[in-house]
Amino acid sequence: MADYNIANVVLNQMRDESHQASKEWFPETADDLNHHALALCGEVGEVANIVKKAQRGSIELDEAHAHLADELADVFIYLLNCCAITGLDLAEAYRQKQTFNEKRFNNE
Repeated sequence: MADYNIANVVLNQMRDESHQASKEWFPETADDLNHHALALCGEVGEVANIVKKAQRGSIELDEAHAHLADELADVFIYLLNCCAITGLDLAEAYRQKQTFNEKRFNNE
């Protein structure tokens, strides 16, 4: 349980840091959940596009890896901002979902 407490503190710090940066860089949309949710979807689409290109061989693995890391970081930032705007504790939500999934999938 101690590891979850550390993760909780770190994720909440990252959430707050990301949201603060958003407020400084993009004050007009920093607290707009619609903006961040749509941007999150766009970034997930970019991740999927990289995976598609890597799978079909139109980009090299090294290039795909670096680009994928960049886009996944964008996904994470928008996810953190959505959490900040809604006051969501992502570590706690994760813990609850994992507990639910353990019961659900271990009983099947």
